[in-house]
Amino acid sequence: MHLWKNKYFRTTLTKRQDVSEDFIKKFMVRQPVGKLNRMHPAAKKIYNRMTQEPQPLKYNLQDISAKEKEYFWEISKPLGNTSNIPFMISRTHTNNLPVFADYNHDRAIKRTVIRHVQGDIEEFKKELSKIVSNAHITIKTGKIIVTGLHAAKIKLWLRKLGF
Repeated sequence: MHLWKNKYFRTTLTKRQDVSEDFIKKFMVRQPVGKLNRMHPAAKKIYNRMTQEPQPLKYNLQDISAKEKEYFWEISKPLGNTSNIPFMISRTHTNNLPVFADYNHDRAIKRTVIRHVQGDIEEFKKELSKIVSNAHITIKTGKIIVTGLHAAKIKLWLRKLGF
């Protein structure tokens, strides 16, 4: 026996005669209540940090050619011209950018990991925070961890920087 054929699983509005077009037109949808007033102070602090006006980037981005846009830009060659940037990103042995999505605790915690960063890591962190909307960034030995899934944005930004 299929459950949807049972009368208890049918929708109630399809059989009702008292619901008319006029009732639906007059039906007032409740306005959304602002959650900001009821947020926890720590959550409100994070919300305010991530929704503030973005700052301009310090280093100029290069254009990717139309031919390279057709292909997957992650595995293409670096654009070069990174002499004025104080940090360096080395590619992996398969010539990919070292940016990975990481999941912990049954996918409850989502993070983005960036490896192979050399040079001025504090400057890299400042520029990266502009790209990821001021998400929490942790610097660990050999890697930088960003809260949230930002791998596509970071890879495109690194690609346009010339790495």
